[in-house]
Parts: sequence; structure tokens; C-alpha cells
Amino acid sequence: MDNSRLGCLTRSGIIFAILTIITLAAVMIFNGNVLFNPGPLNAQAGNPLGGATSHAEIGGHCNTCHAPFWSGPGMANLCMNCHADIVTQQLDPQSLHGSLLQGGISGSCWSCHPDHRGTNASLTLVNAVNFPHDKLGFPVPFPLTGAHKAVACTQCHVNNVFKGTQTDCASCHPEPASHAGQFGIACAQCHTTSNWNATFNHPNACSNVDCLNHRRATCADCHPVNYTTATCTKCHRNNNPGGGG
Repeated sequence: MDNSRLGCLTRSGIIFAILTIITLAAVMIFNGNVLFNPGPLNAQAGNPLGGATSHAEIGGHCNTCHAPFWSGPGMANLCMNCHADIVTQQLDPQSLHGSLLQGGISGSCWSCHPDHRGTNASLTLVNAVNFPHDKLGFPVPFPLTGAHKAVACTQCHVNNVFKGTQTDCASCHPEPASHAGQFGIACAQCHTTSNWNATFNHPNACSNVDCLNHRRATCADCHPVNYTTATCTKCHRNNNPGGGG
């Protein structure tokens, strides 16, 4: 009999160890838990849901969010156990989550709301290369067209803030010094997302005379204040085209 081998390295010892590991793993899986810690949960407090004000308060109860892989309900259904308001939204195409479902976005909560990224990490993280802005039903759709398609999401949604994002041109495009105070902020009158170079057709306000070649008049002669208003009285008695001068 060889007494030099450790008892745990006998055939029966190895078999017992393997069975112990399998049993522990099975218990963890059946409870919906994991065998490792993927990272701290978000600790930012919100409205009480399911008896907790943050994911961090769930603590080690992993089965609250993680069901066994063979479980029929799945993780999204477990999310809804607490986030019942999202269930209501998904049934309403005029709401955010209802619009997203209609636009073809996956119903997997974690695809936009990952956790285990840190106690203060944002719970909304969208990599929306094909985000269906044009299918949002509230309050005003903002389709991504032209050059906007290539803009990184974070340029408009700073710090992953989505609700209340400004959609007017001036919120991202400061008025150039070349016409500051002259044209206002109705950028779409002259600019498009496919061609930022202005395409402006000067109105023919001088009867049959081309305003741009009107007796050597400069822009400032007709637009002494700004380019959104015009006057003829610098050279004429009144603002009636052809009214004498």
C-alpha cells in the first residue's frame, strides 16, 4: 500500500471533489446566481421599485435579475417585475419604449441599460448606429439624415442624457461670426444636412430689376440693421419699389 499519496488525490477523493464542484455549481445555477462577481451594481438612488431604490441594494440576490438559462421568462421579464411602468410604455407607441419596439429595437433591457459597470456609472448606454429617430412618436421626430448619420451619439447626448436633448440647429451649430446677428437661427432656410454650404436665392424685391445689381447698391445700403430686414429709403423716398428716388 502506497502511503505517500495524499488522501484527496486518490481516485475516490478526486471523484468526490468533482461531484462537490458540480453540486455547488448546480445550486448556484438553480438559484439564478453566478459563480463570480462581474462588478459593482449601480448605486444611484431613484424611485422605489420592488422594494429597492437602486440596483446596489439588491446586493447578492442575483436571481432578482438573472434567471437560470433554461428559464422561460428570461431576464427581460425579471426586469419588468420591478419596472412595471416600462410594461405600460411598451404598449403605447407614443411613448419612448413603445416607439423603440415599433422601430425594431430589441426588447432586451440590458442592450441599452447595462449594469455591473460601477456604482456611479450611467445605466443608459446606447450605441445607436441605426437608432430609429424617425420612428419616435414624441414629441417631434428627429430623423438622422445626411451628415447627421455620421455624428457620434455622444455629441448630441452628452453623458448619456437622452431626455430633453435639444434638436434646434443652434444648440450644436453656434452662429458663425460671418453673419452673427444677421440671419437669426432659422438655419434650415439656407442649410441642409447633406449640404452645409448655403443655397440662398435672393428675392427679387426690386420689381424687374435684379436687386443684387441694383445701381451699385451694397448689401448694407438695403440692409442697414441686419439681413432679415430691408429698406429702400437710403436712396428712395419710400419703400415702394419704383416709387421714385
